[in-house]
Amino acid sequence: MAVLTNNHQTSPKPDSRKPDSGSLGTISVWLNPSTVRPNPSTARLNPSTVRLNPSTVRLNPSSDFRNPGLDFANPTLFVREMTKSRVFALFALILMLFGFSAQAQTVSAEYKLKAVYLLNFLQYVDFPKNVFADEKSPIVIGVLGSDPFGKALDDTVSGETVRGRPVEVRRYTQVKEVKGCQLLFISASESKRLNSILATLYKRSILTVSDADDFAIRGGMIKFVTENNKIRFRINRDAAQAADISISAKLLQLAEIVSTEKRP
Repeated sequence: MAVLTNNHQTSPKPDSRKPDSGSLGTISVWLNPSTVRPNPSTARLNPSTVRLNPSTVRLNPSSDFRNPGLDFANPTLFVREMTKSRVFALFALILMLFGFSAQAQTVSAEYKLKAVYLLNFLQYVDFPKNVFADEKSPIVIGVLGSDPFGKALDDTVSGETVRGRPVEVRRYTQVKEVKGCQLLFISASESKRLNSILATLYKRSILTVSDADDFAIRGGMIKFVTENNKIRFRINRDAAQAADISISAKLLQLAEIVSTEKRP
């Protein structure tokens, strides 16, 4: 379990213990006061002035992984289900940048966290081999409709790989444009067309994700749910199986499992 705090007045000495390379565990990240400059006019840190120091990232193999949901307003944040990958180090850093004050939170901060979730989902999903043209083909995260992420999603995946494949972001205005995409975030702007979109994507091996109302029970695969400043998610496992997508049991354990509602 990682405990991230907003105390950047002192920098504790890095832990000299080496992490257990074979264990899951907690990532603890400390801010360097010399590289963090709060902006008084916005009460938010400027991400461009923050640098992640690899020497201060430590893994705690003794932590447990019960996940109460991601709290993006509480000054003390707990990151569960961590691994050693750079993906989760980035996750921890973003939590620090945007978890200091409930008054300072914005919609963009929420979507910065959701962008990291999208990248993390790819770690726990297996796609059929035929969705990739060859071994060097990238994994593509697509955004359909109005883009709520802005540059945050591009920054999140920049330089990242998943199972040896680089990650790219593509944006679409219509569902017929969606090709070569493995994870598709469907914007809430597409709510009125959602049934048609999901029908078009049915049985295609694309992991569909959204925060649109009733997304999972309408046939989407993963729906973000924000409750009490915590980001949780619901998974429609049947929809994923119909598309020949296998979702890890670790991810399923963290989610509320739902089924597609039968409509008259």
